[in-house]
Amino acid sequence: MLRLADYREEQVRMIVDRISNICLSNEFHALREELEAIYERCGIEDAVVTAFQDALYTMLTQSEDEAAVKSHAH
Repeated sequence: MLRLADYREEQVRMIVDRISNICLSNEFHALREELEAIYERCGIEDAVVTAFQDALYTMLTQSEDEAAVKSHAH
């Protein structure tokens, strides 16, 4: 039987793996750089951090949407 602590650790590892893959992707870097340039032109405070957060959120939700579409297709 899988203990709750083991389950949580497995879930955290899966999340870390997913985020790592996103952050190392060319698509993420391109989106982050594009957002950062836009945010800096608009004078948004902490443009670098905000662009990183927004790019990560976008990529995470995009991968969730793609997974949902795949699961409904089968």
